[in-house]
Amino acid sequence: MVILGTLVSGPAILSTFEFIYRGLHRLVGPYVTTLLCTGALGLAGYGLFLLKLKRLLIYANAEITFALTSCYVAVERSKEGFSTATVTVLAAATYLVVRGLDNRTKAIETRDERKAVPVPIR
Repeated sequence: MVILGTLVSGPAILSTFEFIYRGLHRLVGPYVTTLLCTGALGLAGYGLFLLKLKRLLIYANAEITFALTSCYVAVERSKEGFSTATVTVLAAATYLVVRGLDNRTKAIETRDERKAVPVPIR
């Protein structure tokens, strides 16, 4: 269900970002637009880092979903042939799946360790 939601919302997010980018480009020019977009993506990355620190399982699931969605979009766009960019996206997405599964395993192990700790009785 999460993957389906991401596949449906992915193009909406992309078109919204493109709309904002083009509007900023017209308003403030290409250089300032690049700086603003870079800053916004940096803030988004920091927010995801905080999510990873606080809720590793949610982050891991999002990481896996993003990777699988990236694979789907890359394969869909390459129906006429695979380019170097497509192969790079697929390799990066494969790596993200591995990272996501590793983070998911760590989150589950940490949760199980917390449950296994006996509470002292006084």
